[in-house]
Amino acid sequence: MNGNARHWLDSELIEHLYGLTPDGVSVAHLESCAACGARWAELQASRAALVAEPKLDDDFLRAQRQAVWSKIESHQRYGWLSWRVPAAATALVVLFGLLLSRPSVPPVSPQDKVEAIVASELKAMQPPSDEKFYEEMTAMAASTEPAAASPVRALFSDGTD
Repeated sequence: MNGNARHWLDSELIEHLYGLTPDGVSVAHLESCAACGARWAELQASRAALVAEPKLDDDFLRAQRQAVWSKIESHQRYGWLSWRVPAAATALVVLFGLLLSRPSVPPVSPQDKVEAIVASELKAMQPPSDEKFYEEMTAMAASTEPAAASPVRALFSDGTD
């Protein structure tokens, strides 16, 4: 080893492995130093092992392919059943929900309908009671607001009074 050359750090070896040469280190040191050269060779071998394609047996691949096809064929045999069962179950759940959510209204006889119509018509035919007229007159007499202010207030109200 040269006296002024230092050993490469692991981070510098990794950078050099990926094509980056670190500043301040000599590439010639890798060739001259046995320790750095051994670490460099070990890193290169590790990377080569990682990027190498795995060796697979043809029988293994054939068996795997056959297992995939058999699963596909088994699903095709019962394909018509695979979507109909969930669809039927969903339809039953929706139908059951609709039946339970219907409001229960007691049946009304035709006689009750006629009586309700007659009562509403009789009520509409009755003249307004004098009691309401007297209540309005009493409210107007008790009010301290001048009569001329009422139309002006009506201009600015929203009509819910």
